[in-house]
Amino acid sequence: MIKRIKFLVFLLAAHTAQFSQAQLAGQASLKSIHLSHNANLASQADYRHAAIRVLLAPEKETVLSSSVAAKIIQLNVSLGSAFDKGQTLLKFSCKEQIARKNMVQAELAGALETHEGKVKMQGLKQASSIEVALAASEVARLRAQLSLSAVQTENCQIKAPWQGRVSKVFVSNHMSVAAGEPLLELVKDGRLKIRLNVPSKKLSHINVGDLFTVNIDETSSRYQAKIVAINSRIDSVSQTIELEGRMIEHNPGLLAGMSGTAILADKQVE
Repeated sequence: MIKRIKFLVFLLAAHTAQFSQAQLAGQASLKSIHLSHNANLASQADYRHAAIRVLLAPEKETVLSSSVAAKIIQLNVSLGSAFDKGQTLLKFSCKEQIARKNMVQAELAGALETHEGKVKMQGLKQASSIEVALAASEVARLRAQLSLSAVQTENCQIKAPWQGRVSKVFVSNHMSVAAGEPLLELVKDGRLKIRLNVPSKKLSHINVGDLFTVNIDETSSRYQAKIVAINSRIDSVSQTIELEGRMIEHNPGLLAGMSGTAILADKQVE
């Protein structure tokens, strides 16, 4: 009888221990789920306020190349120089081109006299219509050649396409360059563009015209900007999409190439 009672007590103790272990395991599981949920919410909150890297880019930039093979006789700008639209940045020595133009002008004047004489002779039955047509053809050829010479002469100086600054200088005074050789790299003044990449899964919450804030590292200042363009293609590797923004105001202290962070509004990334 005593052995049976001891056996029952042992079974009860074992059952109680198993129940306690199951209860502790359940509590641990609930705690794990709760922590996971909190971590997920924290991650979402972190993303809502996550800083997205941005890069400032000029509205327009270009590299001017030489369209003639010539020697540089005048370089009016240097690295960082500001210029106005239409300002002469560089001049070539174009004595040969000018001489060719003058030669064509002289030939054209003679061709016009010849054509006029042929027309008068045709009226006197002393020249055929073929001779008149050939004289007219020569006049047309020389006029076309004169137009070509004028274009070549105009290419002897490089003018600014818009107001901006010089970001690179590839040549120097008295340097001879070949046709197609780069001369100057220019950036346009004005409101800068902002380039940034955001996760593609947030695309449905981003629209052109949305406002956001930009913090620039170099100035330690904050600026207002808006989205002006959304890329039509998602990067398959990073699963991000490129956005283009524009500063709301023109800030002379900002330069192309500066970088910083942008935080999109909460409604855009929820």
